[in-house]
Parts: sequence; C-alpha cells; structure tokens
Amino acid sequence: MVAFVIKPHLARSLMLSGETLKKYRQQGDWLEGIHLLTVML
Repeated sequence: MVAFVIKPHLARSLMLSGETLKKYRQQGDWLEGIHLLTVML
C-alpha cells in the first residue's frame, strides 16, 4: 500500500526536521522511487 504524505507530516512522524529530510534526499541517502516519490500537481 502506498500512502502519500506532505513533508511536515513525515518529519513529525519520523521525529526529524524538514531540513534533515532534505539533506537525506540531496545526499542520496533516500532514493526517489524507493524511499520517496515526487508528485507534481
């Protein structure tokens, strides 16, 4: 099952800051398509 959440909700759930999530994504620790999806509206 896939659940879509916005960054602030994810940050609260994981007890991380939005900046930490951004750092993980930019450093390649989280890979698009595996750990996260980008949805363009």
